[in-house]
Amino acid sequence: MNIIFLPILVIIMIGLMTPNAFADEQIPNWVKYTAGWWATDAISEEEFVNAIEFLIYAEIIHVSVTPNIEDSQDMPEWVKNTAGWWATDAISEEEFVNAIEFLVKNQIIIVFSDDNVSKEYTTMEEIMLDDSLSSKERLIEIDRIFPFMSGYRGAAFDGEYVYYSPYYNNHERHAGMLRYDISQDFQNHNAWEPFNLPPKISAMHDGIEIEVNTSGFQGALYKEPFVYYVPYHVDNGYGSVVLRYDTNMQFDNFEAYAYHGLFDVYEDGVVHKNFIYFSPHLDYKNEINTFPLRYDTQKPFGLHTSWEKHSLENNTSYIGAESAMDKIFYAPWNTNTSINSTIAIYDTHGSFTDNSSWELIDIPYDGYTGAAFNGEHVVFVSIWCSFNECDEGHSNFIFLEPNTLEISYLEIPNASYNGIINARGILYPVPYSLDVDPVFLKMDGFQTESFTPSIAKSAYWGGVFDGKYVYYSPYQFVNSDKRSNEFLRYDTTKIFTDEYAWESIKIQISDFVFEVAE
Repeated sequence: MNIIFLPILVIIMIGLMTPNAFADEQIPNWVKYTAGWWATDAISEEEFVNAIEFLIYAEIIHVSVTPNIEDSQDMPEWVKNTAGWWATDAISEEEFVNAIEFLVKNQIIIVFSDDNVSKEYTTMEEIMLDDSLSSKERLIEIDRIFPFMSGYRGAAFDGEYVYYSPYYNNHERHAGMLRYDISQDFQNHNAWEPFNLPPKISAMHDGIEIEVNTSGFQGALYKEPFVYYVPYHVDNGYGSVVLRYDTNMQFDNFEAYAYHGLFDVYEDGVVHKNFIYFSPHLDYKNEINTFPLRYDTQKPFGLHTSWEKHSLENNTSYIGAESAMDKIFYAPWNTNTSINSTIAIYDTHGSFTDNSSWELIDIPYDGYTGAAFNGEHVVFVSIWCSFNECDEGHSNFIFLEPNTLEISYLEIPNASYNGIINARGILYPVPYSLDVDPVFLKMDGFQTESFTPSIAKSAYWGGVFDGKYVYYSPYQFVNSDKRSNEFLRYDTTKIFTDEYAWESIKIQISDFVFEVAE
């Protein structure tokens, strides 16, 4: 049985994490599996009833009756036989639904009245104070207004799945792991698989037990066969952990995940050959961090000597990195020593901890949030205008020639981009505008196209390319203080300005079968 941890409730997943996508279609096969498991005592009667109750409530199974107020009864033996017969195709789906209707009529399965759900709540307090709601209904209503599966920052691709990096949802820094199976339709909830890890764990540090934050990541990086989630947490006074998922194991298996730390705060990074480079942003005291970090993937994950850290001593904070010509280029976010920022460049032919392997280039601007190599230049994108007055020059994208280190600028009006996605040399800056609809860019060298698809209503933060589609990670709704659960992608085989080239889907917990501990 899979377990999902949420801030207010523990949700026990029944069977598979299966989407609510069959209201007007045939009942999905997994329901048959559940019926068969119950018929053979592989699961309990309570688990079967809870699963069917949710399917009716979520309108995956339709019944035509309204429940009465008679006392609930024990499950008749014939219902169990019927479930087993349907699981083995001895009876039809219609006969099985008739059996479910009987259970509803007799209050063996309770279906709540529509009067109890989907009221026009506007605050969390209204939902929590409504005693007419069950725990499950309360959770669904909270999620409808303040989505749990929201606030993602970056993504990674392993050839089969897109993995989104959980950062900060509408409730807290979270560890709501989520992946999408690219072999299935993007708007089919069956293609999506969630799994919540605990947001905190206990660990020993210098001989004492401490609480370590295992949530709130900023970026995901793939190096076969693992997905690495970039640490970004400063609230415990000790540091962050790198999370690693083994793609050879089931996504909802706790043992597939490993932690290592404690580290400072990093934002995104890059994989180059056998190393993962993490872009330094803050230290665990929430001050500017100039200590780039790298991990040698050929060495044990939990071994201290597998990791190297080096002090640049230039008081600049970075967001994102890119590799080109065997060099690592770090995008400068901010500095506390002057009005200038410094691009940091590491030559991978030299020692990571040797100052002679590093080069620093001063630039007159800051506010950069990512870098990508288009085959000729390393391009740095700016988000300055999202948070500050858009002074002259702060809308400039940087084009850096990786060998000569010559810099050119391209002015992008009101630049507000949080990350950049590389699709075989065509670059897609990720729009992050909090008060206007997002303006998406497609960049072929210095040539740009812009477009605002009508379905895009969020500020996005990073993403990934799977060979055909560009995926944008949702962070916050535009003109709202709510984190976004609107996942978006663009089909690069279609015209950039074609509305039909864009798809989106909102992910809710009610898209998946779950049970709530009262």
